[in-house]
Amino acid sequence: LGPAGTVQVLFEGSSPSAQPFSQEQRTSNYDRMQHAAVTVQCLPGFALAPAGLTPQALAEPSSVTLSSISSPSGATTVTLALLEVPTERVTVVVTVSDLSLLRFTSRIYFEALEQQQTRLIYLSHLGGFRNGSAILSLAAAGGNYVGTVLRNALVIPVDAPALLLSTNSVTVNPNGYTTFAIHLDTRPSAATLVAATSSDVNVATVDGPITVSDTAFYTLKVTHVRQGTASISFTVSSSVGSTYGDVVVGRE
Repeated sequence: LGPAGTVQVLFEGSSPSAQPFSQEQRTSNYDRMQHAAVTVQCLPGFALAPAGLTPQALAEPSSVTLSSISSPSGATTVTLALLEVPTERVTVVVTVSDLSLLRFTSRIYFEALEQQQTRLIYLSHLGGFRNGSAILSLAAAGGNYVGTVLRNALVIPVDAPALLLSTNSVTVNPNGYTTFAIHLDTRPSAATLVAATSSDVNVATVDGPITVSDTAFYTLKVTHVRQGTASISFTVSSSVGSTYGDVVVGRE
């Protein structure tokens, strides 16, 4: 419907007829009856873009998907602009679908009557070991932007830091041992302890624990004790507030 504004749509009744008829032939009780009007309000919109790009107009159900935020130190910004000059000071409230994944700018302000204003929405990893996607929505209040809402405007993938294993299965011969590698996919912000535990030490034992301070590969040795099957679980722990807290990851 073009720029923001308000129009009225009027309804006029008439009787169904296969052929045109003259004024004298209008006999139905609905002919030329004017009905109630419907007011259509076209709201002003938002423009969004990932950091470094020019904001583009965005309307539901469209959305922008950002690159993954992949570690507690990971962060990005999104540029927000108003498509029309605000008649009064405008407050934009930012909401995120999953509050456990991201820190974010919750309120943004645009000044009245200023043209071509842009603001930044800051997004950063909240920490922890959950993967997922956070969906960001916008709602405005003030002046001509009262009631303007943009749902599901941004999709922000979040990747948690993890311990990666070179294999998920090993075979050990009698009186022998084998090795496999582990590494952290995100550089830890503090010394991190990786502990491996065998589910049955009468079948197999495993090295550890080891202290890790980088993303290099580390080798663990699994030693045969007797015939059977055992699983190896891993616990990653570090100081509170650092990249890696306590978490149990995949089994070998």
